[in-house]
Amino acid sequence: MRKLSLILTAAAGALFVLLAVRPFKAAGYLTDADRAVNRVRIGVNTLTPLEDYEEPEPGRVTVKNPRAANDGNIPCYVRAKVLLSDSRIDLRYGEYLNTADWTWSDTDGWYYYRTVLEPGETTTALFDRILLAAPVPDTVAEAELNVIFSSVQSAGFSDAQEAFAALKTAQN
Repeated sequence: MRKLSLILTAAAGALFVLLAVRPFKAAGYLTDADRAVNRVRIGVNTLTPLEDYEEPEPGRVTVKNPRAANDGNIPCYVRAKVLLSDSRIDLRYGEYLNTADWTWSDTDGWYYYRTVLEPGETTTALFDRILLAAPVPDTVAEAELNVIFSSVQSAGFSDAQEAFAALKTAQN
């Protein structure tokens, strides 16, 4: 009897040890810990418009040379749009366009700078002169010829049109 009692006590002890240890083994398989350090570099994409400008006079070619400076810390693509505030004014800039460094897009009406603009660099002028071909009509109180510049980071894109198309898609 004593032998049976000893066997039952040993079996109960073994069963207790198995049941007590088993949850800790399972917990070892169900837990995990790891650490990752992710560093993100924030790019600053900033353009500053620049130009030398003379007040236009009818029949006289005057200076206007719009350019953009990359004041950010990342390389970027640049585009420009020319806007005349009043179509009744015959103000011409087309014959003075810099087609060596800028290209026109019929698709969206923007001029694209052909090269990536590095931080601290300035584009060449989109055009360097304007011509007010005829006197301003008396019905026009004021008019402006504005050049708007836009930029997007160049990393990850093969050209400016692709980069701006991706930006447009992301905004929709």
